[in-house]
Amino acid sequence: MAFLVEPKLFVFACFMLGAAAHAAPPAPPSPRPYVAQLLAKVRAGTVDTESERDHVKPEDVAHLAQAYLASTKWKEKALLVELVQDSKDAALAPVMWDALDVPDCSDDTCWWVRAVALAWLDGDLGQFSKYYEDRKACRAALDRRLKERAKRKR
Repeated sequence: MAFLVEPKLFVFACFMLGAAAHAAPPAPPSPRPYVAQLLAKVRAGTVDTESERDHVKPEDVAHLAQAYLASTKWKEKALLVELVQDSKDAALAPVMWDALDVPDCSDDTCWWVRAVALAWLDGDLGQFSKYYEDRKACRAALDRRLKERAKRKR
């Protein structure tokens, strides 16, 4: 049994099916108002990461990752890493690779950021304490990861 379709309708249907196949992916949902408030605190340097990270939801992580990647200030970047340190979201991969470049500092912040990034890249957030408490192990793992990253960029 053959179906007769008007040629113009057939061409239009094919065009629409092709357009749908090449359409841009849907935009991510807008961030919760909480994310905007949190980012304002991060930029002002007034965020209490220890209490605020308990309020970060999975849907917030991609927005915080974007904010990290858009920032050029290590103080902001460090705070953002602290806020997402409990997440294994894949959106954090570029954040954690970048966080390996945190400059040395006069307090423990840089070691905290390195430990979070290394544990995340290891796929085992439980490794954080090992890296944070043992600077020699942290430095050795950091050197390995930096070499790995350099090979990936080639």
